[in-house]
Amino acid sequence: MTVAVLDKYHLGISAIVVVAMQLLFFTIAVTFQYDKVADFAGGISFILVAVLTYGLAQTHDNRQFMVTLFVCIWGARLSSYLFYRIIKIGRDATFPDRRSNMIRFAVFWTFQAIWVLVVSLPIIVINAPHNSIKAGAPKTMTTLDTVGCCVFIFGFIIETFADLQKYAFRSEETNKGKWCDDGLWSMSRHPNYFGEIVLWWGVFIVSLNVIEGPEYIVVISPIFTTFIILFLSGIPHLERVSDHRFRNNAHYQLYKRSTSPLIPIPPSLYIEVPGFIKMLCCCELPLYNWMKAHPSDPPEAAPAPKSS
Repeated sequence: MTVAVLDKYHLGISAIVVVAMQLLFFTIAVTFQYDKVADFAGGISFILVAVLTYGLAQTHDNRQFMVTLFVCIWGARLSSYLFYRIIKIGRDATFPDRRSNMIRFAVFWTFQAIWVLVVSLPIIVINAPHNSIKAGAPKTMTTLDTVGCCVFIFGFIIETFADLQKYAFRSEETNKGKWCDDGLWSMSRHPNYFGEIVLWWGVFIVSLNVIEGPEYIVVISPIFTTFIILFLSGIPHLERVSDHRFRNNAHYQLYKRSTSPLIPIPPSLYIEVPGFIKMLCCCELPLYNWMKAHPSDPPEAAPAPKSS
């Protein structure tokens, strides 16, 4: 016997839990002026949604268990890594302005709740009782399960290795004030984001086993992840910060020209690709280019660091 709480997908109760989590951590952050809990709250919320929908369904088939486990491992690794990193580094540079402006700070936490719910849609739908193997869904491991798992694992490995390589690079005192160009970062300016995009497309591929009709709305999960990273708070912000800081450094100029913004590509190959092909196939978008001085540049962008 399955338990239906608010709706057959358990989307309503998931939304309540996510909003409650963000409200709790928002209160902690505001009360103690402590913004280090933001990334931790996001990752934990993904885990809660996955475990909650899996538990309420009580169908517990192999596909549901597999995807729930995937999301839990991803959420635990990412949230613990980001939390540990910010504890070691100190204040998160994305928060000082928001903390001094309550409305903007609240908007951030609201957006995080929306992000968690939208990106979690495939796992919510996969864990719905009517999409279990017992209810007639294809048995695992189908071709879609195999492909989706391989895509997820590939993305997870890329994201994990990229984070570890960047952390190791920044832990070296001699690399202080430099940009990371080691390992995967020598082939992509943002390999961690590439991994995150890939792994959520993997979860969506697995969901193709069971979704039908209106349930295809879950494709918004990987699309939303890709859009946010490519156009909003992901790559554009970091590219602008790096360009402001290193634009007068000849080594950085070469790194920028020869390194793909997202998809890992050998620099010797990428630098030879025509500009319009880079834009169409490699996501080298104009909004990533802040190499020239701009009236909106912050004051700290003026000095030209000499480190590479």
